[in-house]
Amino acid sequence: MFLTAFSRSIGLLYGILAGLCTSMQIVLARSLTGTLPADQLIFARSIFMMVVIIHVSWTSSISYTNVDSMLYIVYGVLNVAGMYTSYIALIFTSTGNVNAVTMNLVIPTAILSYFILEESITSRLSIPIFVINFVGIVLIANPSFTTEGDMNEIYSDLIGVSLSFASLISITLSRIVGRKCSLRGFLDSSLMTIMSGVVGMSFCIFMLISGSSWKMVSTLSDFFKLFLFSTSALLSNQFTVLGVKYEQANNIAILGTLSVPLAYLSSLILFNEVPTLLNVIGAMMVLGSTLVSYFIF
Repeated sequence: MFLTAFSRSIGLLYGILAGLCTSMQIVLARSLTGTLPADQLIFARSIFMMVVIIHVSWTSSISYTNVDSMLYIVYGVLNVAGMYTSYIALIFTSTGNVNAVTMNLVIPTAILSYFILEESITSRLSIPIFVINFVGIVLIANPSFTTEGDMNEIYSDLIGVSLSFASLISITLSRIVGRKCSLRGFLDSSLMTIMSGVVGMSFCIFMLISGSSWKMVSTLSDFFKLFLFSTSALLSNQFTVLGVKYEQANNIAILGTLSVPLAYLSSLILFNEVPTLLNVIGAMMVLGSTLVSYFIF
């Protein structure tokens, strides 16, 4: 009983840390969009992910079946696709919008976990909490295409939010795959991180061969931001995989939304994106529903 409670607490902690690191990664990516293209950001995070190779349990990997190996590859593809799409979305819409939509993992994770992993929703209050959480994130995002405004801005936000939604689905599926590996008893967080790095580097090599132009980091400030970005990407991946190892995927997703108001505040301070009253109300709804979910799930 004690070990079960302890394992769950560890899983929830990893979930919070994963959400914080993911949002930090997006904020830092936003600060680098004028310096480096999205494929170079993927390359930087992929290089950093390879450093965990020394922690891989290679003796255990010998016993992996073809299904296990395929799941690791699928995880890498989904993880890279999700983050790459979110970086592209930053070109079209605000950091707050991208963070809010991308980190709204609760409802899609709960639905996919139910159908794919057969993980039940454990409380009658789950649905109301999901709804409150979802409405809160919509208010935080506050996309301009829901109101009258400049058509170019409306179209740009529509593209950005659509890309963020695609990123959301891809990231959600990657977490489901990680949880599936855990349930099969073959989950190595370091190997999953390396697989994301391998897929990311392969993608970047393809882009380079295809004629993608690459830029050099010219200032110490940009180099430092790139270092922090790559570090947050590495930690985000590690914490996510470790979180779903100890806890149900939908619970990890709920705790990950704690990072949304903080990320929105960061975008305000760094990029002068002023929040509205709806943004503040949405942040309170997200935090409230998240805290309640911790005690009832």
